[in-house]
Amino acid sequence: LVTLMQAIPVVFPKLDLSKAVAAGPSISLSALGSCVLDAGLSNVSSPAGACDGSTTTKFISFTGSSNIRINLDRLAIVTDLTFSGGDDDVSYPNRRVASYTLKGCPASSTASSACTTINSGSWTSTELNAIANGGGYPTKSFSNSTAYQFYYLETIPFGQADAPCASTPYFATYCTQFSEVLIFGKTAPGAPTLGTVTASTTGGRTVTLGD
Repeated sequence: LVTLMQAIPVVFPKLDLSKAVAAGPSISLSALGSCVLDAGLSNVSSPAGACDGSTTTKFISFTGSSNIRINLDRLAIVTDLTFSGGDDDVSYPNRRVASYTLKGCPASSTASSACTTINSGSWTSTELNAIANGGGYPTKSFSNSTAYQFYYLETIPFGQADAPCASTPYFATYCTQFSEVLIFGKTAPGAPTLGTVTASTTGGRTVTLGD
């Protein structure tokens, strides 16, 4: 029989991202994370609209850049990125994302200047003008082997602010919008939970971990 003095070893699975298996190529931000605005910024709509899995909502910034923090609930190696356009991009083409910079951060509060640039990319005017309202941008793929749980996204719009953005109450020089930011890659397993530990009369031990 197992006594209170006996130690029953419980082995948790190692975090091996080289063997991690995601549910698919897409890393669902609505299921595995959240998008928040960088501290101290204003004149923007909620970035949650860009990470909710729906093209019927959108994020719009009147500050010229998105400055969105993507906080995941686990480590992930991101190797692809794209956007879904806003619902009125054809009417306001200068709000489209012309270029982006994706950074990996050690913590959700790390200043963007202290984060590591993973990739910067851009789209041509021909590519952007071909995107319908709510349509998908051409996906950008890049080499990356470093896992982060926290990401920082900066964007530059296609052109100067249109009349609605430049007028009261925003007076923006540049504004940018998109309905979704989508990232792809490889995620680590979720955190394991402790299940049950049982012992047999023959001295064998069975350890059952939660999902």
